[in-house]
Amino acid sequence: MTRLPVDVTVVVVNYNQARFLYGAVQSVIEQTKPVEEIIVIDDCSSDDSDTVLASLPPRVRVIRRVRNDGVIAARNEAFAEVNTRFVIFLDADDVLLPRFVERTLAAWSHSKDQSLAIVYSPVRRLYESPVGRFRRRHGYLLSRSFDVKKLARKNFICNTSLLLAEAVRSVACYSPEMDRLGHEDWDMFLSMAENGWRGHLVPRPLFCYRIFPNSRNQSSRERWTEVRVAIAARHPMASDIANDCGTFRRCRHAVVNASQWIFCVLDLLRWTWSDRRSGLRGLGTPG
Repeated sequence: MTRLPVDVTVVVVNYNQARFLYGAVQSVIEQTKPVEEIIVIDDCSSDDSDTVLASLPPRVRVIRRVRNDGVIAARNEAFAEVNTRFVIFLDADDVLLPRFVERTLAAWSHSKDQSLAIVYSPVRRLYESPVGRFRRRHGYLLSRSFDVKKLARKNFICNTSLLLAEAVRSVACYSPEMDRLGHEDWDMFLSMAENGWRGHLVPRPLFCYRIFPNSRNQSSRERWTEVRVAIAARHPMASDIANDCGTFRRCRHAVVNASQWIFCVLDLLRWTWSDRRSGLRGLGTPG
């Protein structure tokens, strides 16, 4: 017997992302499966975010923080206002693909695992600055099927996932202790796993993650040894990673789920063709 889909809140966290904020909110509004509530929390932005916040549709609930305490404090404050069964955290510079909510809810509804609390997917990556020899602007972050032991060694779940609010509440959401180092999502997922909650991978890319050269995530990789020590100290199941040597290395476990490669290759072809068509339309000359 399948479980019926239930209501979802999307929390959009904004700090000085005025040029992307409206697009992030619009990606939630345009979901094929509507969500119950959209909360946008602004962490005392100093750019033109106020203008964008004022232009958001009336159904969007806006919370303005009185001081800037960082993304963890902002997410935790917004989560305290969540009354739905599920929550999705979305950064203001990222976007959900149209079927994110539909596909993740369907995966949860059809699962027989009563401890399922995290439904996640591979990710489209959009580089703000070209990278590599071929000056790429598009890429993918692949994942693997849920495995607690492997999660203890390396995070393979992106922060933007469908989360059971009850499970998030059971670990008090994000820990402020991870604020300086980042990787607060990895810390929270490990806490959830230690409480008996489990995850499920949907092999299709379901959201787009924007990468900046000096982003918080990129800088946290430079402190990778410090991150490992902190995670090991907080989670007994991850105690052996503190002794790992070397710098941050990209995961090479994505081959475990080969269907991701198929979906991502097809998605890349559609994405590239869509971009190319948009470019060709923009080249039209006046008649």
